[in-house]
Amino acid sequence: MDNKWDAPIKTYTIDELMRILQISRRSIYNYIRQKKLKAYKLGGSYRVSVEQLQKFLSQMESGTK
Repeated sequence: MDNKWDAPIKTYTIDELMRILQISRRSIYNYIRQKKLKAYKLGGSYRVSVEQLQKFLSQMESGTK
């Protein structure tokens, strides 16, 4: 039986996103606030899943949203 909770979900912290995207912390928070980058809070800090980062990059590349 497949269970989606079997494998851990890879997420990125804001610091990791800053390194990956090479943009400022403020820019990342702006994208989150504008709902362009979907994030959730865990233990007081934001996390972004690999899937959401890929969606964000695709949208930015295509110029949508």
